[in-house]
This record gives sequence, structure tokens and C-alpha cells, in this order.
Amino acid sequence: MNMRINTHGNPLPEVHGEWIDLCTAEETHLEFLDYKIISLGVSIEIPAGYYAHIVPRSSTFGKWGVLLANSMGVIENDYCGDGDIWGFPAVCLRREGTTIPKGTRVCQFRLMEKAPAIEFEQVERLGNKDRGGYGSTGERAGANRNAITYRAASGEIEICGGHSYAEAVNKLCELEDEKKPGERYTFRSPNGQVHSRRGIELVLARLNDYEMETRNPANIPTRDGGETNKKSRVERMFGARETWNTTSTPNPDEGQGPYKGFLMVVCEECGEVRAFCSKRETYSFRCDKCGHETALENLRPMYMHCKCGKSFRYKTNATAEKITHTCLECKAPVEMELNKNGTAYVTIGVRR
Repeated sequence: MNMRINTHGNPLPEVHGEWIDLCTAEETHLEFLDYKIISLGVSIEIPAGYYAHIVPRSSTFGKWGVLLANSMGVIENDYCGDGDIWGFPAVCLRREGTTIPKGTRVCQFRLMEKAPAIEFEQVERLGNKDRGGYGSTGERAGANRNAITYRAASGEIEICGGHSYAEAVNKLCELEDEKKPGERYTFRSPNGQVHSRRGIELVLARLNDYEMETRNPANIPTRDGGETNKKSRVERMFGARETWNTTSTPNPDEGQGPYKGFLMVVCEECGEVRAFCSKRETYSFRCDKCGHETALENLRPMYMHCKCGKSFRYKTNATAEKITHTCLECKAPVEMELNKNGTAYVTIGVRR
């Protein structure tokens, strides 16, 4: 297929299979959050029956810190005049700004065949089965959703379909409280087949994902072959009820972010230390020195008590046995060390 192109004195685009690279026709400097349409320096006559998709190259954001502002560009074939010069609408997300040299390959395009003409037929009901709403692609929603399974042999919980550990325990407790003597758990798979509980394996999920069926209590064996254990199956698996932690809100000092407030982050790449106060919740920190993005995970609390009387609490990803940080009030250095359990930094000589 041939396409007519006016390069306006710029080099021809590079063809790589179905995708064609486009280069900047000017040097461009953008400050943080600046927006500009960067000229690509070409006018192209797209063949009839086609239009063009423009997307960034995979390396564009990593190298230059810019995104295509409208996610994907669409150019129709009637945009074909000599003055219809293609452009890259860029927004800069690099805090220190960015300068993109002329001739930089920042995006790529391919031709797409136009869809046939469409006429809508209005109806009161479509009459089709609901898939499950937004975010259900690749998941079996409703009665077809995967279950939460506990296998005592491995001692691990297998979480499926976005359920948390606390949700699994809460559901087990709820079902145990509602269960009548002689009832057991069964699971209905997507094809409609019912699977009974095997050994001490419990299969749970949403209300539509399981059924309860009744059988004679005498037919329910115990582990030792004797009479039914007075403890519930959940208690046998998770221990006494008072030891359960079913809080759905995780401790902000544990696990994944987001984090906010006073943070002290050590860059994973260059070791640069940066202390700051984050007013917004954040999952990562970008190093000003090397540009590396450090994920904020499993941060420890850091309790700093200065001799001037001021106390501060940070969260940090530091791993050293001892660290030193400057007091925000008097600027004096404060030495801290990991506690005996390695769960937090405490000021040396101070135990609270």
C-alpha cells in the first residue's frame, strides 16, 4: 500500500512491521505538568477506508517523562492537507522538567480499517445475561466466580477474585454461625456441578457461589473417628476466636501503601536519603539524584526524640542497624537504631 506524505524537509518515518515510528520536528522543553502539542513534522494522506492510531513508544515515558495527553491519538483520512501537520500532545510528569531533542522517536502509528456504518435499533430490554459490571473482564462474576479455598494440608489460604484474608475469615465465621447441625459446605462450579467438602477443605465465596445441603450428623466423621468435635471447623483451622484478627483495614505501618506524613526514603538504586512530609497518599518515591522510582512497601516506623524536647515520627524503608537524622527544630543530629524485634527505629538512649 502506498501513502502520499509531505515531510516538510524532515526525514521519512521509520517502518517497523505494522507500526511506523514518528519523530519530533523541533526541540521541546517542558516543565512539570506543562502541556504542549509537539510537532511531528509530517502531513500524510491516509488511504480511503482507513484511519490512524497514534500511541507512545514503550520507552518514551521512561526516557523523557512525558505521556500522550489523550492516551491514544486518532487521525481520520480527511485530515490530509499540507497544513494538517501531525502532532504529539504531551504532558510532562517529571518534576525537574524535560528537554526532548529534535528528531527523537516519541510515538508510533498504524493504519486501522474503518468500521462499517452503524444504525441503532432501540429496545426496552436486551435479554442477555449480565457479565458482572465494570472490572469483570477475565473474572467469573456472580455465580461463576472463583471461590476462596482453605487447604489445611498446606496451611495456606488461597485468595481468588480480590477477596482479602480478613474477608475470608469473616465469611467463614458468618457461615459457621448460620450453619445448622448436620449441614456441610458444598460448592457449585460454573458448569452447575455440585462439589461437596473434601476432608477439612472448605470452599467459600459469594452467596451465590455455594449451597448448604443437609445430611445425617452421624455420617459426618471426625478426625479421630469419634464423636463430633465441639469446636467449629473454623476454630480448628484458625485457632480460638479471640485470637482472630478480622480487621479489614490494614495497619498503615505494615504491608503495601499508600503512605503519607513524614517519610524518610532510601533510594534503592543510588542510596540517596530523602526526608520529607507527603501531604498526599503515595505508593512510591522518585529519586531526584538518579531518577529511580522506589516502591514504598513494608515501611518501618521511626521514633525520633531529640534532646531539645521535640519528637517526630517517620516511616522509612531503611534497613541499616543504625541511622542518623537531623531534628527539624534544632537541626541537631539524632541517632537511632533498630529495636530488638527489628520492627521499628528508636532513638538511642531513649526507650518509650
